[in-house]
Amino acid sequence: MSPNDEFADFEIWDKGNLDCSIAKKPEMLEFEYARSAYKNGLRLEKELGTNPYKFGLIGSSDAHNSLSAMAEDNFFGKTVPQEPSPERMLATFVDNKETGVRIMDWEVGASGYAAVWAEENTRESIWDAMERKETYATTGPRMVVRFFGGWDFVAADAQDRLPAYVGYTKGVPMGGRSGPSAPRQGADLPRRRAQRSDRRQSRPLPDRQGLDGGRRHTAGKGLRRRLG
Repeated sequence: MSPNDEFADFEIWDKGNLDCSIAKKPEMLEFEYARSAYKNGLRLEKELGTNPYKFGLIGSSDAHNSLSAMAEDNFFGKTVPQEPSPERMLATFVDNKETGVRIMDWEVGASGYAAVWAEENTRESIWDAMERKETYATTGPRMVVRFFGGWDFVAADAQDRLPAYVGYTKGVPMGGRSGPSAPRQGADLPRRRAQRSDRRQSRPLPDRQGLDGGRRHTAGKGLRRRLG
């Protein structure tokens, strides 16, 4: 989907369907990844006036052995047969003799975490945050990531001591939708901020053209903290 994106070129499940009864074909890929669904949603909205793919993202383990380790260096496998053993590197996860498609145990990824920007650590607040799609997924590290989109940001906002306050005041958070208030030649200016899992560094991320126009998301502007 994104051949030039180094952060998307790993753990690609491109051999077949779940039981490998059907070998992977290029035309399948468009309907198997979230990024292509987002692109298809924008295309359908332009053509039909509606976007069926306005979904948020979380990460999860899908582990079946009660050992939900999310880092590759501490990954015990998704099922009991994949747990550490002398045969682990030679064992097969799926081996379909009819199609000739094989997936080894060591090729199974360690999954990720779900993170939610909620106003408080309560069931109701977490539910509300997920409903407004103010969530994100990581592939293992406990990164703190925040995204705001809007027309009124300036370069200095990325260095503000209170980036969340600026983000909610001038734009909409991740999962929201910015309004069509900028000149047609303008670009929607997103603001991203990421923090290492050890919290020693927080820095703004590069600007890229992002959200499309439409109705403005009206989620509350209160400060929220990450849960995950």
